[in-house]
Amino acid sequence: MKNKIYFLGVFVALCFTLLGFSYKNEDPIAKIIRQLNKWRNNHPQEKVHLHLDKSIYTIGEDIWLKAYIVNGEKHLLSAMSSTLNIELINDADSIKQYIKLPIAFGMTANGLLLPNQLKTGNYRIRAYTNYMRNSDVGYFFEKTITIINPENVNINIKNRAVLSNKTPISNPKSPTTRDIDFQLFPEGGYLINGLAGKLAFKANDKNGLGITIKGIIRDQENKDIVQFASTHQGMGQILFTPLKGQSYKAVVTLSNGSEITRALPVALAQGIKMSVSEAHKDTIAINISSTALLNNTPKEIYVVGQQGGKVYYAAKTLVNDTSFIAAIAKNTFPTGVVQFTLFSSDGLPMSERMVFVQNKDALTLAAVTDKPIYSSREKVTVNLSSADQQGKPIDGNFSVAVIEEKRIVDEDEETSILSNLLLGSELRGFIEKPNAYFKNNTEQNRANLDLLMLTHGYRRFEWKKVLDNTEEISSPIPEKALQISGYLKTLNNKPLKNTPVTLFAKGSNMLFLDTLSDRNGKFTFDNLTFEDSTTFVIQALDGKNKNKAKIELAKETIPIVPKKNIANALALVIDTSVLEHLKYDINAGEKAIMLREIELKTAKKVLKYSDNLNGAGKADQIVIAEELKNCIILRNVYKEVFQA
Repeated sequence: MKNKIYFLGVFVALCFTLLGFSYKNEDPIAKIIRQLNKWRNNHPQEKVHLHLDKSIYTIGEDIWLKAYIVNGEKHLLSAMSSTLNIELINDADSIKQYIKLPIAFGMTANGLLLPNQLKTGNYRIRAYTNYMRNSDVGYFFEKTITIINPENVNINIKNRAVLSNKTPISNPKSPTTRDIDFQLFPEGGYLINGLAGKLAFKANDKNGLGITIKGIIRDQENKDIVQFASTHQGMGQILFTPLKGQSYKAVVTLSNGSEITRALPVALAQGIKMSVSEAHKDTIAINISSTALLNNTPKEIYVVGQQGGKVYYAAKTLVNDTSFIAAIAKNTFPTGVVQFTLFSSDGLPMSERMVFVQNKDALTLAAVTDKPIYSSREKVTVNLSSADQQGKPIDGNFSVAVIEEKRIVDEDEETSILSNLLLGSELRGFIEKPNAYFKNNTEQNRANLDLLMLTHGYRRFEWKKVLDNTEEISSPIPEKALQISGYLKTLNNKPLKNTPVTLFAKGSNMLFLDTLSDRNGKFTFDNLTFEDSTTFVIQALDGKNKNKAKIELAKETIPIVPKKNIANALALVIDTSVLEHLKYDINAGEKAIMLREIELKTAKKVLKYSDNLNGAGKADQIVIAEELKNCIILRNVYKEVFQA
């Protein structure tokens, strides 16, 4: 006899919350929804996406970028934070450049100049708001780029070969057993004796890239049970039923014929298992099965489907049969990662499964030129349009990068706004060729995406902490403006309180501010607005108006930089992409010579009676009487002298 499944709408569950002043004997689903809503209110999510103009740069170039800062629930432009941190990290996990940009209406744009001191190699661009530091750094925006320094890249024009750091780069060798990371992922988190289930796996090389493998599952008597092989970027899955009293191992064969062996996770003696599959391209199927030992005592269980802490699906049933199946329309959920969780009758999480929902809600973007063919240096006019699935025009904020097509390494390798906001910002771990999952909504692509869900972790929150009210309140608060702060101290390192501090900008910004230090000597200049690369001067006088105050600027606290092996990935692209990127340098190699940077300076006139702390004639600006003859008021001094 088939079990009946009772579906509870979110509005019904919310009624339990509103009508009951006491939570004693509260329906478990109502409690789950109430606690998740509390978590959402206390921990609103923020995400960042950077659109870069390309992926390969040479020193001296600018990395042109536009940033989109959105809320985590609906991916609308966020008004929570007003500053964005961007870092350039080398392959030794060291931060080489850092900038902080102001955010307006959830967006910002700028250029990051690459200094000549950078060495050839792979670098990471990392971006985050101060508020995002409440989450794991794994949820920060990251993108790997390649930077070329011609001084340590030798180009052989005749043979068209590229040598990095004077050492030849060749194709990667076949992986050895020591280089392989092979992991097994039972669907739902565990295997159960007597119950068939999916056992996903992933095989990576030392660079974190998927490799092709095949293998076989053997029992403790070394009998062959089932064969398997990777189907997508080192990932694959096995349909496997463990038996009581048996232990199992996976024997993996690499492309070079060598083998590695890994023990399978020990199966549970009894339990309830949840499996999720795609019954149809528009439907999700949930299958819940249990061992026979549990059927003597029917138990009520619950299934909750949520995204970003918001519940979109909830159901309950009595487990008194071996299994039941529920079908859910995909458009029940927004596009993105959905987490299904199986709860016991006590409301405790038992099993989890992630699914990616891809609805038909993507914008149709088109770029049409005014002519099919252009001559050299002819003006090109491009008309851009956006529409929904019904062809209705849609307003929005967009960014466009125009580069040579041959400078694109691999379109699948790119991090698009879809792959980042919907995948990269939700999953833990490296995602290889993320853009490929969004190019075509085919059956094969959906199967590949499901393998990604089976082998990557989701940990925006921990159920136990959410349900027990032990989740920590967000600590770093959103930054609402750019600011400069620090401390005033005497020469004996004692705080200088109630002391005037002034800040002014050098150049054309014409910014002048003053404030007082507090009782601890701290001062803050808030709500700053200024142009890029502005130089500020901060001055302070002690109580006797003597310049004997020490100024210590507050240091920016940088989040940890996780170690990542991106150095060797250069060998995968440099043989093809770098040659195209340096095409013009190669062709001009016999005619052009690269000169070292020189700085031209005009000699300053040293006045006979001029003197300052830097020495005679070394003042930033010298004004003589002859230059003041047309200045009637003080305002004219700036106009006639400093802007002349």
